[in-house]
Amino acid sequence: MSHTSVTGSVARFQAEANVAHSVGKPFLLSETNSATCGGGGISSTFGAALWIVDYVLRSMVLGVDRMNFHQGTVGNSPYSWWGADITGVALGDLASAKRYTYAPFYGAYFASAALANAGTVAMLDAGNTAMAAYAIYGKDGRLMRAVLYNSVYFNGTGTRGSAEYTLTGLPANSLGLAVARRLTSAAATDKVEMGQVPNFGGVQFDNLSCAKMGTAMHEAVNVVSGSATFSVRDSEALLVEFV
Repeated sequence: MSHTSVTGSVARFQAEANVAHSVGKPFLLSETNSATCGGGGISSTFGAALWIVDYVLRSMVLGVDRMNFHQGTVGNSPYSWWGADITGVALGDLASAKRYTYAPFYGAYFASAALANAGTVAMLDAGNTAMAAYAIYGKDGRLMRAVLYNSVYFNGTGTRGSAEYTLTGLPANSLGLAVARRLTSAAATDKVEMGQVPNFGGVQFDNLSCAKMGTAMHEAVNVVSGSATFSVRDSEALLVEFV
């Protein structure tokens, strides 16, 4: 989850991305994910969903044109975005297995929402703290969204901290508001398969169909003289849209 670790691990591909682009070729990460050997104990957690958000956006800044997240064997691949519990299920009866839309799907959905119709992604922080901030611009150069990510690890015990982000130079709009959706869960260790389901702006996803469930919640924040302040708790991310 650590933003500094993500920044460092992605930065080692900068030279290769530069070379690919210098000869007019795309730069791809053709098999990638949060851990090796299926990611047992790690990759189905909410923390992995947050990692996906940071990893995708940081990679886009570096110049990665496409990322193919490796998926594995059904029932034995915690880093897959969808899966099933096949414990005690006969091979000829896999349809009866309990299905899940795992926590990493929430991170992928958040990242997709952040990047929809985007032209450019910029990293606003130096990558040397737990606090990440990205700006997303449209193809016309207009600021569309910001992503704010607090990568401090919270395991559900004790007091949950938070960080304040103040963005300046924001575009003026008729409402004088920014609208945010929060990617959150009770703890970074939460797992859908354990009944610990995250949500993105109040929305969750059906385990069988991935259909959206729940009531969407948007947080309105005043933009005053091009400035707005947002609070993001430990192990949480916020997608801000400038309406």
